[in-house]
Amino acid sequence: MRTPSITLLTAAVACLLPACGSGGGGDNVRAPTPPPALPPPPPPAAAPIGPCPPPVLADCVVSDNAIMLGGRTSGHALIVRGQYRELVLGRDDPSLDTTLGWGTYTFSRTAVELGSLSIRAGNTLSSPLVEVGPDGYLSLGGGLRGAAPDGMIRGTLINRGYASIAGVVMGEVANLGALRLFGQVAGDFDNDGQLEVGVTERDVPLPTLQSNFRQSPTGALVVTLMVDPYGLARDVSTLQVNGEAHLAGTLIVRSFVDGWGEGYPLPAAPYSAQILHADGGVFGRFAQWTSPGLFIEGGLRYGPNDVWLDMTRLSMQSAIASSAQATPAAQAGAGAVDRALEVADRFDPAAATNAARRRFVAASTDLLMESDPARAARRLESLGGAAHARLQHDAHRAAARLAARVDAQLDGRREGEPAGAWSASLDDGGRVHGGDRWLGDGWLVGAAMARGAHVSGAGAHDAGASAGAYLHRRFGSWRATGSVTIGHTTALVRRPVDLGDAGLRTAASQRHLRWTAVHAQASRPFDVAGGGLSPYVGLDHSRVHAGAFGESGDTGWELAADGARIAQSSASFGVRYVREWRLAGSRGVELHLDVRRERRLGTDGTLRGGFVATPGAAFDVVDWTAARDATWAEWSLLGRFGRDWAWSLQGTHVPAAADPVRWQLAFARPW
Repeated sequence: MRTPSITLLTAAVACLLPACGSGGGGDNVRAPTPPPALPPPPPPAAAPIGPCPPPVLADCVVSDNAIMLGGRTSGHALIVRGQYRELVLGRDDPSLDTTLGWGTYTFSRTAVELGSLSIRAGNTLSSPLVEVGPDGYLSLGGGLRGAAPDGMIRGTLINRGYASIAGVVMGEVANLGALRLFGQVAGDFDNDGQLEVGVTERDVPLPTLQSNFRQSPTGALVVTLMVDPYGLARDVSTLQVNGEAHLAGTLIVRSFVDGWGEGYPLPAAPYSAQILHADGGVFGRFAQWTSPGLFIEGGLRYGPNDVWLDMTRLSMQSAIASSAQATPAAQAGAGAVDRALEVADRFDPAAATNAARRRFVAASTDLLMESDPARAARRLESLGGAAHARLQHDAHRAAARLAARVDAQLDGRREGEPAGAWSASLDDGGRVHGGDRWLGDGWLVGAAMARGAHVSGAGAHDAGASAGAYLHRRFGSWRATGSVTIGHTTALVRRPVDLGDAGLRTAASQRHLRWTAVHAQASRPFDVAGGGLSPYVGLDHSRVHAGAFGESGDTGWELAADGARIAQSSASFGVRYVREWRLAGSRGVELHLDVRRERRLGTDGTLRGGFVATPGAAFDVVDWTAARDATWAEWSLLGRFGRDWAWSLQGTHVPAAADPVRWQLAFARPW
């Protein structure tokens, strides 16, 4: 009976196996679940990139530009020794693979002997001792607003060179060089060099020393004023000390504004800036402090846990008057700025939406912080608008020289010589055309008109026209001339503005001037060396109407002014010499020489203007550099060639002009 049982079991198994394999059978028969697929293996770790790949079995000495990625672990030293070269540890770009971008670099010690070591945000240098030599530079990056953590140094930092700390130093710091702090230091901080506290925005933590701060008598703490009308940045770079602050040495106060940044001028009333706060108390005093500018004064105020700097604004005019650079132009510019700042004190810094006001307060703050007396004087001299006042003087002088050119033409005219048309060049590049006729008994009447650049020397490119009539009389050996001229000019004035560190900038405007001039002259010719020598004296009077204008630019010191009427008188004396050499036929060559000296007798009327941002603070626009006396000379050779052609070679010398000597060669032919 055993055999049939085995046979039946074998048959049952034989029956079930095909059913399983074919998927048949009853509903209670299911295929077993296959095991889950294994996950793909992780990618192999990227090999470290850069110098000193692991294993680092000796000191890692870097003497060229390099980027070290992937971290390092070594019982040896890291030494940076490359002049003008930089070693960068890690990357702070979060879009990169963090396996390569951020890492920890562990060495027994680190020395930056020559060149630069830059530790990017998200990376850590772990080294018991980090030393920066006198010719070394260390940069520790700060976090990227959540995209990357702060860069970090784990160890003691000794700086004898230059360092910028925006990350975290988890150790003590001994500063014997120059160090800028934006981040944090966990250990004690000893300052025997220069520690500059960085300016931060209001939503960024203050530069912080989490333990104690000690400054020796040789140390200097540098803080920066940053009075921001938008309220984004703090007013001053305050140092936060969580422990005790032991003070000595020097406090240096600087200004952040450089002429193009945003700032706000210190008001006339005292203004207080918090320099330092120490949770554990303030001990000792700074031995001295330096004012941020020539026009700022104040003092330090100490509390149990704080140090405050109380400041006030000085009168620029009073301050510059006591210096050796107190020129009249500088004092006038200082007075103009003082009046403008009184108006600016009433500006609302929280609503600084006016572009002209923003530029003005930034520029004026930068000027208040100027520390060089000579440069302060130059900057103030550039603010008074002397170029505009000079334009009126140049208009008067141009009218006088036009009349003198007519006089020179008449001196060369022989009595009885047929009158007619004539043409001559002016010393400023323009030309004058005239025509006259004899009336008999020594009387000659004529008219002249001129076109060209009549007004120059005020930083102006201009074009104008004038016309007038003249009457000439000869009696005996004497000659007399009188003339009346009217004219106008349109000038593009480019006034240079000195912004200190920001350099020279330009404030531009278009000026329109009309003028009427009266001229009288008497002369007596003598025969000298084959020619005529004519000493003369003259008198000129002009009335100039200067139209209103407003400058454009981005200096903060643009001017605007209403129209003005200015009268000016001057006297002159000089000598002219005319000689002619006859050549073949009717051709000849003439020499004309004129040397004169002018003296300004008086001026009636003044142009008044003000800065665009503070129109209510008007001041007199005066050219303090204008000389009362002026000397100039003109010479020319005139001749003819061909049938109808004439030529002239002319030169002028004006010692006080920016371009004192000018030459002009001209050809003319009547049509």
